[in-house]
Amino acid sequence: MNKTELIQQAAEAANMSRRDVGMAFDALLLASMKALESGEKLQLMGFGVFEVKHHRRLARCTAQDISETPTNHKSVIFRAGKALKEMVNKQEQ
Repeated sequence: MNKTELIQQAAEAANMSRRDVGMAFDALLLASMKALESGEKLQLMGFGVFEVKHHRRLARCTAQDISETPTNHKSVIFRAGKALKEMVNKQEQ
């Protein structure tokens, strides 16, 4: 499913226009990205948790002397919530 299909299904379920749902969806995504950018955890009860994880990596040069320079790296991780896990597992059975 892509963004357009998701918006279409949400618009039908909420009995709203695709345009209004699309605008709300874009606003929701922007607010979510800004929260994660500032280091906040985003919890959607029943769905899951998005959070930023900090990694410390060592960059190694290919020259004869290997210098280890620490670099910072961030990634977004997602942990599925209980309701989402149950729904996915129920459909497989």
